Amino acid sequence: MTIHITKKLADKLKLSPVEMVEPDGFFSWRAHYVRENGRCLVIFMNDESRFIVVINDAKAAKLKVLGEFFLQNLFETLLSLGVNPEVVNCYFKDLGEITYAKNSDRKKTAQLNKQIEDIVWSIHEGEDDIDISLFANRLIYNTSGVDEVLVPQEKMLEMLGRYGLPVHDGDNYQSEIIHEIPTPTSIIIDKTLRPIDRVFEYINYNPDRWGSVILGTPQGKCDNCNMPMKVVIDDNKANEIGKLCEDCYNRVMVKFTGASAPDIIPKRISVTGKRGKVYEFDIEFMIFGIGKLLTATEVGKQKRRVDVHGELDDDFNEMMNTLKSRIKKALSVKYMSPDRTVKDLKMVGYIDYNHDTGDCDIIIDGDSYTWDELYRNIPMHEGWKIKIEFASTGDELD
Repeated sequence: MTIHITKKLADKLKLSPVEMVEPDGFFSWRAHYVRENGRCLVIFMNDESRFIVVINDAKAAKLKVLGEFFLQNLFETLLSLGVNPEVVNCYFKDLGEITYAKNSDRKKTAQLNKQIEDIVWSIHEGEDDIDISLFANRLIYNTSGVDEVLVPQEKMLEMLGRYGLPVHDGDNYQSEIIHEIPTPTSIIIDKTLRPIDRVFEYINYNPDRWGSVILGTPQGKCDNCNMPMKVVIDDNKANEIGKLCEDCYNRVMVKFTGASAPDIIPKRISVTGKRGKVYEFDIEFMIFGIGKLLTATEVGKQKRRVDVHGELDDDFNEMMNTLKSRIKKALSVKYMSPDRTVKDLKMVGYIDYNHDTGDCDIIIDGDSYTWDELYRNIPMHEGWKIKIEFASTGDELD
């Protein structure tokens, strides 16, 4: 089989494919890398049937074994449609080995782009690759005239009829062994590796079976360097894979996601506010699966906190410049009066857990306020309108 990949996907895979023609469109596919709404996807389309296979959360680890993930998702999507396992087996045998080729067919590219457009705006949180693929294959497309339409799953089932077997043959095909498809999770992790490398090897070959717990306050020691531990990596079943400090965790995530990050991250910066007063802020930089977060927390009695969210390939220096601008803005604005009431009918802050009281405080102008304290502002504005707005970490409220 031949997969014609777009330049964007070729760059991600670090390939320089040449043009190649697959004589039978049934075994020819197109593939493109898409980054939309915080998601990274690779979307495959069959040349003849326009059948779609989607790989969601397509980070560096999945891209390294892209062919295996494609075959696995194609396999599961066909079974989910109720295709006879013998037919699936025949098709996989005919597919043979994957060959990547340059995408140069403008008509097929236009068809792929149309289906991508329909897919990316229809994805809901929690849907897996197969759910998305099944949705895409139910869409109706006009092909060459007003009355001529194509539904990818119907066209694919029609083409699978070439094997002379019943395309549908009962239900519950998922329970049967069809085709021996290699899985990227079959590797055994070498326990002699350094802890940081062992964590990377695990998440690299199990990209969908790990999670991280970010601690608000460092606790214990990093398995790799004995610095204060900040992140716990587990297998999503409460089995610990490793404990890492902020720096070691970020080094793992740079390798796993391909994110850009400088070798040295400043741990503290100084910012000059009004009247030349200098304020100190601790800096925390964390890389996640779909982005990165830069946070500044004021040192001292005041607890101002400012943060900036970035994409994986965003420049760190630009994020830092944005962070400094937001710090200066936070230092220049006062929302509360000395008597701890709202100054100009507006207050902006963040929610912070109070370990002493076991409750949440609101931090405004760097000072902590309980909900009871803020309630003082309610009776004095009886009859007035009120607006409460929440924003995610890294976003900014005006």
